[in-house]
This record gives sequence, structure tokens and C-alpha cells, in this order.
Amino acid sequence: MAWDGPSDPADEPAADCPTSAAPDAMPAPVLRKRIALGLPGLGNAVEVQTSFVLSEPAAALRLEPLAAAVPAEFSAAWRFDRATGGIAPLDPGPGERPDPVILATPEGSHALAVWAPGPPDQEPDAPRPGFAVAPEAGANRLSCRFRVANAAAGAHDLACYALLGSLADVRAALRSLTAPP
Repeated sequence: MAWDGPSDPADEPAADCPTSAAPDAMPAPVLRKRIALGLPGLGNAVEVQTSFVLSEPAAALRLEPLAAAVPAEFSAAWRFDRATGGIAPLDPGPGERPDPVILATPEGSHALAVWAPGPPDQEPDAPRPGFAVAPEAGANRLSCRFRVANAAAGAHDLACYALLGSLADVRAALRSLTAPP
């Protein structure tokens, strides 16, 4: 979890991110996580339910309930279009994107995506998921993030999913999860 300023678009925590227990720093949040393998009809899904419990309000937070690092061979990045169920090549540069991202081997035999449901349309101020790719030494990191402005004290419950398999398997899982009811 990282604290960000409300307009800070950087992928890294802001320079004033509390990193130690300073007397005036916000007490460390409590993280609760439940992981389940498989979903009905989707054996290639990993469900991650998280609850970030804040002891006091915060002006702005970036919550990252799910991140995965894959070998650098997962070098093909794809953007999943929820409206069409299609995928398109993506430049995996830094920054968050509103659409789910898939990392795959060039031939598509192995792939990973992270996805999270967005809030209902009638909740326009609720945090929406963002998806980010970051290259690391010998690996690529894929994450699901939520930015929360004016975060209240108490629990902030979020769900994210990791989808594994071939590129076709992962695309099919994303289509299943994002299909209208």
C-alpha cells in the first residue's frame, strides 16, 4: 500500500510517503487478505479479497491489493477492451490504465492478467481500478490499484482477480468476467 497525493500520477509513492513510524505519521493500516483458487466456471482464476483498515482518515491513498511479477519472457502486453471483448497490443510503458492489461509470452502460450470489478455507475465517486505494468530487473510487474481521495477511517474492501493460462484462456476469462449479466 502506498500513500499518494490526490493529483500525483506517478507510479511510485510520493516523496512524502510515510515509510517509518514517525510520531506524526499515520499508524500503519491493518491488511486482511483472503485468497481463493478458481471461480465457478473459471478454474484459471485466483480471487484476492482485501480489506485495508485505516485507524484514521487520509487525504489520499493508493491501494494495491494485487501485484504479480512474471519473467521478462512475458514481454507482449495487451489491452483488454471490456466493451468488445477484444484485445489490442499495448506499449507497456509506466502509468495506470483503466482497462485490464494482459502480459504474455510472444507466442501466447503463457499469459497473466489482473482484473477488478468497478463500482456501480450510480457510485461515481467510488474508487475505480487502474492497471499498471512496470519492468523490473529480469521481470515485468503487473498490478491492480485503486486511488482513494478523502479516505475515511475504517475498512476499505476491494476484490481483484489474477487470470492465468494461455493468451486465449486469459482473454476468455476476462470476457466471462466482464460480460453483462
